[in-house]
Amino acid sequence: LVFIILFFGIVTGGIMFRPMNVSNLFMQNSYVIFLAIGMFFCILTGNVDLSVGSVVAVAGALMGFMTIMHNVPTPVAVVITLIFGLCIGVFQGSFIAFLNVPPFIVTLAGMLIFRGLTQVILQGQSLSPFSDGLQYFASGFLLKDVSVGGMNLVCVLLLILAAAALVFSELKKRKNRIAYGFDVPPMTFLAVKLAAIILAMAAVLLSLGAYRGMPFVLFVLIIVTIIYTFI
Repeated sequence: LVFIILFFGIVTGGIMFRPMNVSNLFMQNSYVIFLAIGMFFCILTGNVDLSVGSVVAVAGALMGFMTIMHNVPTPVAVVITLIFGLCIGVFQGSFIAFLNVPPFIVTLAGMLIFRGLTQVILQGQSLSPFSDGLQYFASGFLLKDVSVGGMNLVCVLLLILAAAALVFSELKKRKNRIAYGFDVPPMTFLAVKLAAIILAMAAVLLSLGAYRGMPFVLFVLIIVTIIYTFI
């Protein structure tokens, strides 16, 4: 990953590393990370979900159908869409858990079913524009006008908190492993590892801070990542 980033940074003449581009990369691809977090648990249990893209499509179609075509309030539409997604998960999971149908078969069928349902809901059309609330969720920034020394305050504080939490977590993990008699790498190795991670976080967060600050969707993504990491 580091090699790919450096390679495209060089061949684009540094455009890859511009703060605006770093921000756009997160805003345009954060949904993939959301999906990857959920997919991790499918793969962890030795299963697979081929329908994930189609489920995203039908959820987005349902959201647009309710908010744009029928003026359903955005918070209500969000709750309905989440419940709809939960029902899809229960529906497919029931075939896997109770009827012992292989996940590959169930989710392959689901991929086709929900992609078709998307076309039925949208009638082959694109719907826009979404409400201001949804647009802010997708493309807004958290306290973008609050800055210190030309750097967004949210990004600076998040960097400090993340670095402190990372150091505390790694030291606690090392202490626990020593207490249980497990082998641990040398302290020098841990220091180099922490320095590399913190430098990477600093490069990203300071780039965001130099542009418009923390994208709201990235902030939500961080919260979701922390929750799933704890789980």
